[in-house]
Amino acid sequence: VYEERTPATLDASAGEAANAEALLVVLADVAPGGDGELIGWYDEEHLAERMDCPGFLRARRFEAVEGGPRFLALYDLAGLGALETEEYRARHLAPTPRTTRALSLMRDSQRKTYRGIA
Repeated sequence: VYEERTPATLDASAGEAANAEALLVVLADVAPGGDGELIGWYDEEHLAERMDCPGFLRARRFEAVEGGPRFLALYDLAGLGALETEEYRARHLAPTPRTTRALSLMRDSQRKTYRGIA
């Protein structure tokens, strides 16, 4: 069971996300003692950085209140092509120092993409 913890500075309303044709799902646990650092990275850097990429319509962060993995991030996408734009690839291939550190704290991460079949 997850509870949404998207920062108030990021608009997590449905808005354009109602037109999403794809979804990126990231699940991860965190190294002991790394919760605060990972949360800070998501809230202060990562979610907004992804929203600056074309095709990202909404980014949300959740924390497990029962079960796990500990963290869940959902990204509503205009289509799977959002993961192939120059902007996304540049950020993915040249992560910030803070991103490199945050990724090192993640344990048993899973990254999955889904596309609508309506």
